[in-house]
Amino acid sequence: MQPKRLKYLYDRYVSGRITSAEYNELSEYITQNQTEEQLHDLIKETWNTTPLYKQSDDKADEIFRNILSHGELAIPKPRRVQVMLKRFAVAASIAVLAGLGWYFINKEQAATPRPSKNIMAAAQSQNRRYIQLPDGSRVVLNHGSTLTWSPAFNGKTREVYLTGEGYFDIQHLENKPFIVHTGSVATTVLGTAFNINAYQKNIIVTVTRGKVKVENNHHPVAIITPNQQVTVNADENASVKQTVNADKAVEWKQKELIFDDLPMEEIAVALEMQYNVSFSFTDTALKQKHVTVIFHNNETLDEMLNVITKVNGMHYARKGNEIIITPN
Repeated sequence: MQPKRLKYLYDRYVSGRITSAEYNELSEYITQNQTEEQLHDLIKETWNTTPLYKQSDDKADEIFRNILSHGELAIPKPRRVQVMLKRFAVAASIAVLAGLGWYFINKEQAATPRPSKNIMAAAQSQNRRYIQLPDGSRVVLNHGSTLTWSPAFNGKTREVYLTGEGYFDIQHLENKPFIVHTGSVATTVLGTAFNINAYQKNIIVTVTRGKVKVENNHHPVAIITPNQQVTVNADENASVKQTVNADKAVEWKQKELIFDDLPMEEIAVALEMQYNVSFSFTDTALKQKHVTVIFHNNETLDEMLNVITKVNGMHYARKGNEIIITPN
């Protein structure tokens, strides 16, 4: 494999912009012996050029050995970043935070079944990511989180794999349970809204609407309902269930909206979730129009829409709770 091609695919992967075809190409390449030295150097470069997460050569060697032993991409999960990075500094930290996948994040996750071909969405370090899944379910990914699912997602079960933190608003589909895997912990629902925080070794599940079942290594842990939370320590096979203010647990998804070069289709999902409206586009090309804008939560929906559409050559109209986007 040409070094430039490997570096291109690797850079696309860590920035969270890799396509399914590129991902499959990269996955195939890393199983080939002739790429070992190149890949090893790229991993060392990623860690050693990221100011927040400098690592020793031994750590880079450990990552590399994990890749070769499993034949898939790997990275140890970094500690959670507590501060927002300035936009011009994002490039330095994006490689660690944005999209190094859900593979082998820790020993527990290595045991989690994984789809052979997958679709991955990654939230960059300064962004939240808004996703609409094939079944209509919606997910907000917190900073530096990833969500992965199989092309066969909407089969007998709907299964996704999360690292970091995500808020899920799930479409009810009878006899098609929705399962979120976070390492050895599986959270199963039929139709509800809940939050999973899996940044640290403890996995915290909080329900805002409906009911979910939480299991660890296929053993029942708890069934929780709105304003209940369960914390699972997979290492110690221990859990704690408690009553909480669920709104407080999901405050992060309501904070300032940062849309950094995101397609309008994704921005529409974010605004639909936040303002209980629906979007339609008279021209499908508008869905892929990329927008960069920051809102600080003191703007009304109409103020946001005015900014987004006027700056980007679009027009909007409201019919009740429906927002119609048209070309200028």
